Amino acid sequence: PDNATVAFPVDYRIDVIQWGAGEVTFTGAAGVTVLGDADTNGQYHTVSVWQEAPNQWVIVGGGNLSGGGTGAVDSVFTRTGDVIAVDGDYTASQITNVPFGLLTDIEAQSALETIGSGYLGQNAQTGTTYTFALADAGSIITMDNAAAITATIPDNATVAFPVDYRIDIIQWGAGAITFTGAAGVTVLGDADTNGQYHTVSIWQQAVDQWVVIGGGNLSGGGTGAVDSVFTRTGDVIAVAGDYTASEITNVPAGGMTAIESQAAMDIVAAGYTSKNEQLGTGYVLAATDAGGVIYMDNAAAITLTVPDNAAVPIPVNTQIDIIQDGAGAITLAGNIGVIINGTLTTATQGDIISLVKKDLNEWYSTVVGSGAAGAVTSVHARTGAVVSADDDYNASQIENIPAGGLLAVDVQTAINKVANGHIDQNFQVGTAYTLSLSDAGGVVDCDNGGAITITIPTNAAVALPINCRIDILQMGAGVVTANPTGGVTLHGDAKTNGQYHAVTLWKRSTDEWVVIGGVA
Repeated sequence: PDNATVAFPVDYRIDVIQWGAGEVTFTGAAGVTVLGDADTNGQYHTVSVWQEAPNQWVIVGGGNLSGGGTGAVDSVFTRTGDVIAVDGDYTASQITNVPFGLLTDIEAQSALETIGSGYLGQNAQTGTTYTFALADAGSIITMDNAAAITATIPDNATVAFPVDYRIDIIQWGAGAITFTGAAGVTVLGDADTNGQYHTVSIWQQAVDQWVVIGGGNLSGGGTGAVDSVFTRTGDVIAVAGDYTASEITNVPAGGMTAIESQAAMDIVAAGYTSKNEQLGTGYVLAATDAGGVIYMDNAAAITLTVPDNAAVPIPVNTQIDIIQDGAGAITLAGNIGVIINGTLTTATQGDIISLVKKDLNEWYSTVVGSGAAGAVTSVHARTGAVVSADDDYNASQIENIPAGGLLAVDVQTAINKVANGHIDQNFQVGTAYTLSLSDAGGVVDCDNGGAITITIPTNAAVALPINCRIDILQMGAGVVTANPTGGVTLHGDAKTNGQYHAVTLWKRSTDEWVVIGGVA
């Protein structure tokens, strides 16, 4: 549909599987542009539709992939929800009496940091046989042997994988991998790999029914689609007091039950956020800025206006970061009826204003300076130690968190950023670009008519995290080539294969990278 009918945010992605024999064809309503191969080609094969700009969608891994081409597919299973409810006015260090099956605040913080750049667990296998275990869920398995390898999927009675679990497997050595099911297990799709460094995913569509996505036909230049898998499991965020998850029923307005918070945590993949670049001297916040970053670059002074909630209904507890990217200082101004507490003006280039919406028309502003020092105003103006008592507070009222803790507002911000599957998008229109730290977990959008070279730097030059993934999209006519710097090893074919096709670069170790997906 067009954006006026259904207002999908920019960077929305949706996965579509051709489950039956009928081919799926994608068409846009009036005013909608559909780029790429707009159909599937084979049972159990997958494509993604991605809104690159309003009313402009890209089919990633369409007909050309299914018909023997090379486009890569990102699997997106986004879910939405609000902030996790915390019952009680406790600091993070004071929540120690956590019942079985729950997480402390510090463990929750660690989980968010681990998945912030789309990290995967890694299981290296060197034998010729392997049976999948519950610990493999959400990880990537490398299978390295010169001889053929048999990978067995156990039945649900033996290993109780939840439905919709996914696992990525890379054929790391010369030996092809064949997937087989234990007694009572059905395996659908092409059940083998075909080539060193090629990848497949296995997905449990129903109990004891698994689908091999991107099997032998893809690895051999054929028709399988590839799903990117970042599934994780775990229990609820720590709740102050001796309560089980099922006992938390008194959730305030805008809050989230323990079960809903678990669902939101399960789909957090790469800590994606929106990015808005402004070059003028004035700007008014928009609803699409929620949970994102605004870069303001001008030599003259800049005014950023915060609208009232009736004009722009941004959710309560939303955080927006504004960066002074140029020489001009940024000053915050509220419309009539809007209260902004805290620091209102940046001092120098590189300063960051962090805006948090406390109430419908009340915000708090903190400026983080480049080497500056100053006090931070606590939301709700609380100071000193927080009384450790079970009281009637909601999540947004827990502000006095010590080092290593996790603010309820921070949890809300993280969920807001990933709830719609947003990713960082780096637009490149030249013919040469070197990866930077900010590209981790994002997309480099290359648009030029000539050949384009993406340089992979050494870890000493740019310390991208091990296990991070970066998507490279050929948006223009120029073929994109990944070029490793001296001292960097790159496995797999290094070129894209046509306009609107993409590849994924995965950092396997300190200076070792692998190309996954659609290549020449």
